[in-house]
Amino acid sequence: MIDEAISLIEKTNNVSVSSYECLSTGATQSCYKLNIGSAFWFMKLNTSSSHPEIINAEVEAIECFIYNGIKVPKLIFYDYQKQFSLLVTEHINATESWTSQSIHAFADNLVKLHSIAHDKYGWGINNYIGSLIQNNGWYDDFSEYYWESRLLPQLELAVYTRLLDDIDHFYFIKQILSQFPKSKACLIHGDLWSGNHLEDNDGNSYLIDASIQYGCREMDLAMMLLFGGFPKEVFEIYLIKFPLDKSWRERIDVFQLYYLLVHLNIFGLSYLDQAKRCVSRIKENFHN
Repeated sequence: MIDEAISLIEKTNNVSVSSYECLSTGATQSCYKLNIGSAFWFMKLNTSSSHPEIINAEVEAIECFIYNGIKVPKLIFYDYQKQFSLLVTEHINATESWTSQSIHAFADNLVKLHSIAHDKYGWGINNYIGSLIQNNGWYDDFSEYYWESRLLPQLELAVYTRLLDDIDHFYFIKQILSQFPKSKACLIHGDLWSGNHLEDNDGNSYLIDASIQYGCREMDLAMMLLFGGFPKEVFEIYLIKFPLDKSWRERIDVFQLYYLLVHLNIFGLSYLDQAKRCVSRIKENFHN
């Protein structure tokens, strides 16, 4: 399949791929670094018949970001074939070290992203978070959107696969959501862990692998805090440039629960205790 993909890239873009390197292989996609002589390209190749739209969803996210001036790797090529689909962008020579310049660049990119508002919550088509489909739609009310479109599908999936016994003891969260401060829907990354951004040696910052939606910007911050990897200065700069209600940290667990349920459904029982502790903190924080 890799040979067919490279042949398609060469023919369509009038280039010659002199060599390639497999960077990662996952359940749905494999990633490659392509040497085209004058530059390096990054290719994401999907051969999973159970995830036929995953490349399409990512292309839509990239194009949305580009249209709105959000810094992402340059989109070069994408295609959909019967046996595979692929996405090609510029290859970013990423560094794992943060600098003052890259910290400011990341915070500025995030502020710009979250400043893109919408009058409804949700998204127009279904997309993915990891290997899981996100069933999207448009909602006038945030609590309805977050419960019906985010938490409930993950809870139902976990019950169906017997990772959870039932949903009943989660319904108190629906009432909590209705008490959250009203905020304007804004464009969010949707899966902003530390592996879904890149910094290069020139201090530029790029967002990648987005699961875009118009939601609450606290969702992105909650995911950033869940697994770590972001300097505290990122949050400090962000909150200076785009302040939040002082109570936002009290709501972190409610938003982190979604991502913990996603991890539970993808990776299994190793995330169950963490999800249960998150629910306990929600009950304690909101006195239920």
